[in-house]
Amino acid sequence: MHDEEKRMITRYRTDAGAGRGNHRCAENRNRTGLVLVLCLCASHALSAQRPGTSDPKNSNVKSDERIERPGAFDPEGRQQRLTPLGVQVPVVPDLGKQSRERAVEPVSDALRRLGVSNGDPGQSRRDLVAEGTVTVHRPSGTITFGVTIIQSGEQGSQRILLRQSNGKLWDGRPDHLEPGARQTLEFVETQYRRGLQQLPKSSGRDVTIEDNGIEDSLRVITVKEAGGQSAKYRLDPATSRLASFEFASGQSPASIGTWAPIIHSYSFADFRDGDGIATPFHIEHFVNGEKQEELQLTKAQYNSDAIGASTVRPAGR
Repeated sequence: MHDEEKRMITRYRTDAGAGRGNHRCAENRNRTGLVLVLCLCASHALSAQRPGTSDPKNSNVKSDERIERPGAFDPEGRQQRLTPLGVQVPVVPDLGKQSRERAVEPVSDALRRLGVSNGDPGQSRRDLVAEGTVTVHRPSGTITFGVTIIQSGEQGSQRILLRQSNGKLWDGRPDHLEPGARQTLEFVETQYRRGLQQLPKSSGRDVTIEDNGIEDSLRVITVKEAGGQSAKYRLDPATSRLASFEFASGQSPASIGTWAPIIHSYSFADFRDGDGIATPFHIEHFVNGEKQEELQLTKAQYNSDAIGASTVRPAGR
């Protein structure tokens, strides 16, 4: 090969290598331009989501500050925040509700409010004459007796005039009581002795009062007598009235070799205004959840001249 031909081949290779280098530089420039375009598009999109300097009303506010700025308050009073993920509302526990549930008034105040809610703080010291019917529930059916209840507030006593099926008043002799009549007398006496008339006096007697807090939306108070008896009372916090009370009396076989206490419970409802005093016109008695008797009053009058009638006062439960 001649020297001239060699020089031409060498020049061609050199020019070809330079061409390839220029082609690589062009490709690099194109890639750099594409990256810059993508960055600008992403920045523009982010600016559109965060109204910062582009907002004419907030031209002096930086974009970073706009992300963290406080938002409006929602109906529950929680503050909203505008973040890159959108509007977020923090979850705040209802501390006010917890505080309200823990705020329970002292037992002495609850007992005082019990008397006030009935219309007269000294209701247990007022005389009462009430009339109604007692229905006794038995497996064989129901038995109804007419009753007149006479209570002496000064003496703290109660007398029961029982009208039997023959229309006559019971004469006070135990052997003249009809089936279900003794059960009626015990029911009416117990709801008085251990119920509404006696609970307001608890703070002035030789008893121990325990505060059991709130159960099923009712205020629970346990009163323990010096002799060992105890009763649990439930008060309605909204009205401060006695909703029910219960106590254990005796035991019954629960299973082989085991015994369970017999629970008596009394519930009070249908409160009406009688001479300015709220009086329950419907009272029910349950034993281990089964209804035994119920009293429905038809009228109640306080501080009236009670009609005297000699009768034997039942012992109650």
